[in-house]
Amino acid sequence: LMQLDASALERFLASHPGARMIDLREHYEFIAGPPPSCGVPVHNIPVSELASHIPAWLAGDQQPLILYCGSGARSARVARCLHRLGYRNAWQLSGGIALGGSLLAAA
Repeated sequence: LMQLDASALERFLASHPGARMIDLREHYEFIAGPPPSCGVPVHNIPVSELASHIPAWLAGDQQPLILYCGSGARSARVARCLHRLGYRNAWQLSGGIALGGSLLAAA
């Protein structure tokens, strides 16, 4: 599994300008605790709505996707699923917002 910790995120984003941040939390979680600022747009795509996005991702250019959630559990599952489906550029933010939130805000 391709993992990033929050301290490596700024370097990763600088070297991958087309990377997309994907917040996998449900809409109510996203609204209750907005994503930390990381200098790039964050796309809220809850796990419950993920199936409608995967075909387009698989058919596209496979730009880096940085997946995160509250604790890192959902993002790890989704990253593994994408890798099994052939998407080799999916990264998971270790620990999610719970562990990386303060570091993400500084990125």
